[in-house]
Amino acid sequence: MKHCEDAISFPEFNPLHSLLLLPDILISRFLCSVTHHGGDKYDTSTRFHAVLLDHVNRGLLHTWKLCGYLPEDYSYLLSFHNLESFILDSNYGTCNVLEVLDSLAPLQTLKHLSLRVWSRPSNRQNMLKNACPALMELSISGNCDWMLQVLDSLAGGCIKIVTIDNTLMNFDPTDFIGIYWSLARFSSLQKISHTWGNWNDTPGDAYVEYLTKIDIVPIIIYPISRLIHLECLEFASGYPFTEDIISALATTFPTLKELSISSSAIAGRPTLNSLCILASNCPNLTWLTISLDVKTIPSNVIPAFCHLQHLHIEAEWENTPSVATTAVFFDTLFPYLRCFKSSPYYGCYENGDSKVLETILTICQPARKAEKERLLHLKGKS
Repeated sequence: MKHCEDAISFPEFNPLHSLLLLPDILISRFLCSVTHHGGDKYDTSTRFHAVLLDHVNRGLLHTWKLCGYLPEDYSYLLSFHNLESFILDSNYGTCNVLEVLDSLAPLQTLKHLSLRVWSRPSNRQNMLKNACPALMELSISGNCDWMLQVLDSLAGGCIKIVTIDNTLMNFDPTDFIGIYWSLARFSSLQKISHTWGNWNDTPGDAYVEYLTKIDIVPIIIYPISRLIHLECLEFASGYPFTEDIISALATTFPTLKELSISSSAIAGRPTLNSLCILASNCPNLTWLTISLDVKTIPSNVIPAFCHLQHLHIEAEWENTPSVATTAVFFDTLFPYLRCFKSSPYYGCYENGDSKVLETILTICQPARKAEKERLLHLKGKS
């Protein structure tokens, strides 16, 4: 047996070796997705793109993701005629998003676009027209100025899903007015997902007092009220969604199929009565996630024939008067309920939640679904 000193030694890793291997890797006729993590702003991005352009079969590359430090020039994107998905994700430095959009605008196959960056200010007056005509899904995160410009550039297209993330800033209604009026121009929009404000931090008293004085109904709800194809709304923030806001959502969007309202706010939490409002106004609702105060159980609940099947409640169940009565309330209000999930508020401990879940699941058994449908059918005939 050879001694340890005779063991084989390997050459020290050199990042340039990966560039030498790229031609053989990228020429593969099966390659369809590439992710590039830029180490720092002095890395080999330029050479990487040069090798990529020389050796990728451009008809096969469908997904391109850039992370880390971002390059200065995006004109090479014009060469990817069949690109379907482009992701720009960086917490380092800034870039000019409108220049990125300029390079992507002519692409006829781009369906998914995600931009999570801080953008440099732009003085451009002439906005892009008919950019990315095939775009179906847009995800943006960063400062509101460039997000508003991107939305204005893409408005009028066939985008169906828009995801907006404002968690890097405090809630300011003036930032959202322009954004939601821009969303109102996306006539094909089916889903809006918006996260904002102090979501991961407990807001101070002054900030909570400021939030409770803001009416988001004219800021968020009214501008998009004419979107007739809207089926899914997702909101997550530290903002208190009151019962009045829930009522405004239900009456404004009666055709909703999915609704998610996650709030870490303590003041103004809606009660279980808000479920009655949603059930009577949104009969097509099938998925619901909502933060609630469950201390008061409504009486004389009438089945609203809402088709809700999946219910997720964020609540603190410790002071609930009767878990069994609450379970019967769910079972009466939502006769098609098949899946129930419970979780605590952000920052709350999961006291008694397992018992609550077990009790409710026992009462609202999926096995009773057929019997419920038979009774509802008979009820409809009478």
